[in-house]
Amino acid sequence: MVLIEGSYFVRNKDGENIGVFKPRDEEPFAEHNPKWPKYLQRFLCFCCFGRACLIPKSGFLSEAGASLVDERLQLNIVPKTRIIRMASQSFFYPKKLCGRDEVRPKIGSYQVFVHGYKPAIEIASEWINDDVRSPLSADEKARFLHLFQKMCILDYVIRNTDRNNDNWLIK
Repeated sequence: MVLIEGSYFVRNKDGENIGVFKPRDEEPFAEHNPKWPKYLQRFLCFCCFGRACLIPKSGFLSEAGASLVDERLQLNIVPKTRIIRMASQSFFYPKKLCGRDEVRPKIGSYQVFVHGYKPAIEIASEWINDDVRSPLSADEKARFLHLFQKMCILDYVIRNTDRNNDNWLIK
């Protein structure tokens, strides 16, 4: 597994990414987050940073919930995500557990990895840097608009307040 910004990329035996695991106790503002300044920020500067209205260690539920709502509404824009328990030497454990050979499973969200997608920020910058001609055909523009509207509807229904160009993907 490879840790990138609080998410562990789960790989198969050939080294290909097959999923993303986000442990509950390593979420931003959680006590075992390897980025300890986030934990201090929640208590020392709660009114200045982040979204203090969010309940710590519940993001993994939101991830899985978004997937379930997406399935129920048949939008088909969120990769399948479920709550699972997983153990790995790669996870961050408190110092008292580091000496043990056996690691305990952690609960968190597991999302199927999707191949061939890029963060919207990368795609948008390519479109902006292109000359006046649009890189999309009329059909592609219509499909993009349709998918974007689906995402907006889902965000509204699940009350997602964290949408930005880094956390949605375009193919």
